[in-house]
Amino acid sequence: MLAHINYRKNLETWIQIIGKLKKLDNKYKLHVGGDFQDPLYKEYFEYIKKEMKMEDNFILHSWINEVGKFLED
Repeated sequence: MLAHINYRKNLETWIQIIGKLKKLDNKYKLHVGGDFQDPLYKEYFEYIKKEMKMEDNFILHSWINEVGKFLED
């Protein structure tokens, strides 16, 4: 996911989806690259990924300038 991260992106759904996929197979990961337009969302993400034990499955990146290179993997 690459985006300006804000309330319009339905962030809670991202977390629910990766949480369910992790239960099926721990190999699933969600990489999120972007800027947080409200610092509370970054705080929420950091909290919830620890609370749900998804530190290895929910990875936050900063803003991605080279999208093609980021998506190669």
